[in-house]
Amino acid sequence: MLTASQIRAARAILDWSQQELANAAKLSLATVRKTELGYISPRSTTTKAIYDVLYSAGIEFIEPDGARRRPSEMLVFEGASGGRDFLENMRLTACKSGGEIFIVTPSAQSFAKFCGLRDILGLDELIDSRNTVEIKCLLIDGDDPPLSTPRFQFRTISKNYVDPVPFCTYGQKYVIAVPNGGPFNKLIVVEAAKMALAARRHFLSLWEKAMPMTATKISESMESMATVA
Repeated sequence: MLTASQIRAARAILDWSQQELANAAKLSLATVRKTELGYISPRSTTTKAIYDVLYSAGIEFIEPDGARRRPSEMLVFEGASGGRDFLENMRLTACKSGGEIFIVTPSAQSFAKFCGLRDILGLDELIDSRNTVEIKCLLIDGDDPPLSTPRFQFRTISKNYVDPVPFCTYGQKYVIAVPNGGPFNKLIVVEAAKMALAARRHFLSLWEKAMPMTATKISESMESMATVA
């Protein structure tokens, strides 16, 4: 259950306009306006979509008509829907705050699988093309990284420089994977500006040591193989 008053209160806490809420929930502005006026059932799929994005943005709802930021600054994503919920949290944060998304992972494919994506490049499709968000992905001992694009760049680095524990950072959030039989069974997201800043600095120091995989590198590799043959 979600009331129109709770939606308005949540928007006020987040300092979101109706248009920003509509964009985040992938709804029309007119639909959000009608919902806030009470014209749509609180049990509808539209209201569920609004609830999901507000919850992902850190809001909890209080009976009968209240809303507040969740007291905890930590979110845990796991289970069948954990990856999708984490991805939505990343999308909302990135689209709202802009900036960069930094990812360190031993396997791009495992990261994509956890998030319910066909492949890692699907992350780029989540970010509105009008947004200035860029994604950098650092693969630990990655021998077959995807080809970089202007908005999504890949580099590889030896495990001698970094522990093989996946982590990422976006906005003011720091994310670490908890080993539990696999690299992405559980992700813990901590919203803490200082931790996020430290993670970004650590990532950038690793990025400088890492090797990019560019079209030129691939071409040189293919030519070398042809020469040997």
